[in-house]
Amino acid sequence: MKAQIVLATHNPRPDLLERQLRSLIDQTESNWQCLVLDDASSDRSAIASVLSDCRFTLLPAREHLGPYRAFEHLLQSAATVPVFLCDQDDYWHPEKVALMLAVPGAAFSAMRVVDDQGSLVRDRFLPPPTDLTPAGLLLMNCVSGTALKITPEVLAAALPFPAPTLRGWHDQWLAAVAARLGGLTYLHEALVDYTQHDSQVIGDGLRTVTAQRLRRFTRRPQLRARTDWIRVAAHRLLALPGPADPDLESIATGRFGRAFRQHPIPRSRAALLLAGRWL
Repeated sequence: MKAQIVLATHNPRPDLLERQLRSLIDQTESNWQCLVLDDASSDRSAIASVLSDCRFTLLPAREHLGPYRAFEHLLQSAATVPVFLCDQDDYWHPEKVALMLAVPGAAFSAMRVVDDQGSLVRDRFLPPPTDLTPAGLLLMNCVSGTALKITPEVLAAALPFPAPTLRGWHDQWLAAVAARLGGLTYLHEALVDYTQHDSQVIGDGLRTVTAQRLRRFTRRPQLRARTDWIRVAAHRLLALPGPADPDLESIATGRFGRAFRQHPIPRSRAALLLAGRWL
């Protein structure tokens, strides 16, 4: 086995899940296995189709975990080979696994954006990243899990995930760990079609925060949980092998000002982080 794929599902749209699974089966690199966790879907029949291919293993059902803990649970069962994270409603280009396996270390690729019919919305989800430092990734994540490959070393250092009761993101944590341990390579070729559809939370997130959304976010207890998770994650990163990092140290102590100056991020994002710190 050259690679392992981990896939978490929760009430997937059957047509989009089928398209995603077909894109895995059609990979030019076929020497992989996929661990699947259905996270308490109301109807598990949609995922049953994976059992027809012996490369898929469906893990036993559990209580609803949510994406963060579901991927942590999957990764705890992963093998000591490069691991690819997979969402339930995207599409992998046929050469994705092969091309990413050829890149040493942890890596992630560009993504196209498509609608639920597969029609192109825009040719890049995000512009090429300019800040792949651990602190920069904690302040503004640019790595989507469905485009990410991690190494066994990153996996070992990342588990268990920090602060499961707070508001963390699995892809952000794994990317920051990879950056701390020696680097994260960006592949400019779009190897994933990121699907946007009505039943999905659109991933543009805090890059497009309006004044109205900002006021609404600041009244939510989740905002404090989000900022607290970032501080806890910074503490964990500092405990890993690596050079002194004053920016991580400032984040870990809740002093975001220095990190903001060193890692320019949208003002709306900075305002949310500061509000979460002091609310």
